[in-house]
Amino acid sequence: MGQPRSFNTFVSAIIAIFFCIILINSVGAANLASTETPEIFYQQIEVISDFFSIQNLTTGDGTQLSAYVINGPSQPLPEFQAEREASLLANSPDALLPNFPSYNWVFGCSAVSAAMIAAWHDRGEFTNIYTGPTNNGVMPLTDTVWSTWFDGKQNYPSNPLVASRNGLDGYGARGSIDDYWVASGSSSQDPYITGGWSEHTWGSSIGDYMKTSQSECNNSDGSTTFWFYSNSSDKLHCSAMLSSGVADKDGTYGRMLFYQARGYLVGDCYNQKTDNNSGGFTLANFKAEIDAGYPVLLNLEGHSVVAYGYSGSTIYIRDTWDSNPNNVYTMQWGGSYNGMKMISVSIVHPVIITGDHLLFLPAILK
Repeated sequence: MGQPRSFNTFVSAIIAIFFCIILINSVGAANLASTETPEIFYQQIEVISDFFSIQNLTTGDGTQLSAYVINGPSQPLPEFQAEREASLLANSPDALLPNFPSYNWVFGCSAVSAAMIAAWHDRGEFTNIYTGPTNNGVMPLTDTVWSTWFDGKQNYPSNPLVASRNGLDGYGARGSIDDYWVASGSSSQDPYITGGWSEHTWGSSIGDYMKTSQSECNNSDGSTTFWFYSNSSDKLHCSAMLSSGVADKDGTYGRMLFYQARGYLVGDCYNQKTDNNSGGFTLANFKAEIDAGYPVLLNLEGHSVVAYGYSGSTIYIRDTWDSNPNNVYTMQWGGSYNGMKMISVSIVHPVIITGDHLLFLPAILK
């Protein structure tokens, strides 16, 4: 027998209140922020490699933050290719998110990683994430359904969920590529600035919200920035990014904005260093994310990947250099991949409330 209508209404109200609390404490919606911009004192950028830099700052209240600038290579580094091929999955997984998308590098590894996660949700119950004309409005498992394009130096795949482009997937105006892209690694001003035209309206591409490749945010072409506490293992929640004045420059905060723009609530939203990098995010935390149906965006020291399964301390990843969903690459938790060690996670949980119950994500294979 069903519950009485009054009981269902009561439960719905409790759930709604619960998620309002999450939004206030974990997300920190923009309209709750102070109208005053916090005073920030920047320090010089420390270049660790061609693909990774750190910038430190101190806010007016003394909080010390560090920006990890991830500028992953558009192709695997040749000296690590044999190691990469050897990492291909050979054994059955303990836990794996099934039918997980696989996209190749375009616009930036962090945006591609975030797009694979968004596509996973779109192929579940979050069906308003991709609404284009391809595949009956369901984001495909691979980007090979779209033709490649050439920027004058290199061929790239097309992926409208990562970055829009004039003529791509029914888009009939300038988009992300037209406005922001010059060439991989370029620090030149964006084309819309030098060309003197208006920036396109964001809506369907997650890379826009993450500020990937945007010169106005000091991101060279291909790079994205993520902020962390400098001297703490704690989570830097999106609400704290907002109050600290760095939200408009952070890739994780941008992921949250994208889901909100597509009509969804967001629960957990934070950056955290991993436990091998003086952080608090552990292998147990990672497994809990996967078991709950949430893929994890992992930042390496110069590259972003998506982890979507595990077997013991081995984790299964999409490395943004392969469009074949049958290829599963692996790395050890706390280890290195392509010569770059694991350093942090970007966590964003989109949420749907339907009637008097929560929407659970697709089940994992175990």
